[in-house]
Amino acid sequence: MSTILSARSVSKVYSTFSLVGKSAPKTVLSDVSLDIAAGESIALLGRSGSGKSTLGRLLLGFERPDGGTVSFDGSDLRGLSGEAYRHYRRSVQVVFQDSLGAVNPRHTVGRIIAEPLRHLTTLNPDECDRKVRSLLMQVGLAPDDARKLPTQMSGGQLQRVCIARSIGPSPRLLVLDEAVSNLDLVLQMQMIALLKELQSTLKMAVLFITHDLRLVRLFCSRVIVLAEGRIQEDEPVVRGLQLGSAEGRLLQGAILPARPVHRALEPAWPPPTASERIVATTQAWPLGDGFGSARASRVVDVRSGGIVRLPRLP
Repeated sequence: MSTILSARSVSKVYSTFSLVGKSAPKTVLSDVSLDIAAGESIALLGRSGSGKSTLGRLLLGFERPDGGTVSFDGSDLRGLSGEAYRHYRRSVQVVFQDSLGAVNPRHTVGRIIAEPLRHLTTLNPDECDRKVRSLLMQVGLAPDDARKLPTQMSGGQLQRVCIARSIGPSPRLLVLDEAVSNLDLVLQMQMIALLKELQSTLKMAVLFITHDLRLVRLFCSRVIVLAEGRIQEDEPVVRGLQLGSAEGRLLQGAILPARPVHRALEPAWPPPTASERIVATTQAWPLGDGFGSARASRVVDVRSGGIVRLPRLP
């Protein structure tokens, strides 16, 4: 497989400024090297502050490395200009974590999706409109959604809009920077299924920047573990993946089990006495004086696996 994007001995240092002067430089990335080949799905895995988003910004050309090189099709990004730079921008697209912050809230969904088509392709206005409708359907939205504003869309719908915008120019590489982290579990699974389908259909490579190893197992064929600005591990994702680095094992140990183990709960309260009656959960109970007070209430079993606090009945 041909290499689309590569980094060689990349480093990045930040300095902050305040009223008291310049702070000590902080090294965010140090001697990072990687290759992204056509059709690959790679996870860049790490905790907050590991440098993974900074590396993503360097690969996208949003920032320049302080050391080393980032190359697209063998050419240093710093030397790209004119049509070569347009080709790079068309070939490498991104979906960010904050979908609302990534769009102009005053523009319609159709205009948002059409923007890269107008700047990076040769489509005329009518062709752009048809392409926008096609892209909306491709990500599971209705063509009529093109007339809506971002504030009229749910979080999951708006992230689909951002995905539609990013795949419009037919990229060879899609960078997903925590693109599903703000979604609930059900929407995450739906989005992963959509991305897998799009990758298979469009034959594009994907760099999936995340801190969640569960999603890595579902979507990626290779995982790169990053910690303190350095690559700790680069492994293929296989069934029963066991990461070998200390950072990888830490991230692996932080995963909640997909199917929690069910254990019988020991009763913490004595069963209700003969003088107490259990009220059916469907029966309305008027709130009166003393309801919920320590003197006038206690917790009683209502059915297997459930408890409820009820007032004592006369």
